[in-house]
Amino acid sequence: MSTFVYDNARSLAATGALNWPAVSARAALVSAAYAPNAATDVYLSDLPGGASIINVAMTGLSQDDGNCTGTIPEFMAFLDAATVVGLLIYIDTGNPATSPLVYYSDQGVGFPFQPLGFNYAIAADQSAGGFFQL
Repeated sequence: MSTFVYDNARSLAATGALNWPAVSARAALVSAAYAPNAATDVYLSDLPGGASIINVAMTGLSQDDGNCTGTIPEFMAFLDAATVVGLLIYIDTGNPATSPLVYYSDQGVGFPFQPLGFNYAIAADQSAGGFFQL
């Protein structure tokens, strides 16, 4: 089980290239077809085909003392043969080859789960002040 910010995202933040409240972030539910690697995975295109099951645009992005948060709308009812094992947050540039990966976690309440046609909600860890810290 792991939760981390991708190395490239930390580098982007350190150089001022990642302004969390101003980006177009998306949240994706991923299957076990994806074996995340914080050091080598950089872009959405690094995910193997079929690893991203469903994704939604995040809203209300904000940060407080480097703690980054936002709202993930409910993932509307869907059925999938693949088990959802984690949450991935990335910056959507419109091109998977240039859309940086930001955050991955498979430690949220309810992971892993089998999509059975219900709506699914995922929220930031309020005790930690958000999804991640930069």
